Amino acid sequence: MSSQKINLQQHKQALRQIISDLINAPDTTSTQLYDDLNDALDKAIEDTTNATVKAKAMKDLILGHRPLKLDHNVTQEQVTQSKDFPPRY
Repeated sequence: MSSQKINLQQHKQALRQIISDLINAPDTTSTQLYDDLNDALDKAIEDTTNATVKAKAMKDLILGHRPLKLDHNVTQEQVTQSKDFPPRY
């Protein structure tokens, strides 16, 4: 069995265990479980989006889409604003 399949199985087992723990917790309702899952997915999407924006900005710098003299005091905000990214990034 490949290490990728083993890794996938381990992740599925960990997810099953977490769901089981939450379902069996006496003070957790199905509504809370739904809200928690929804919040976790939103956070994962946000984190992925932020990482993508940073990676694209870094790639632009590496490919030379930058001033001739790089200002080492440039902020992430300045980089993202110069690329017309939404201001939340």
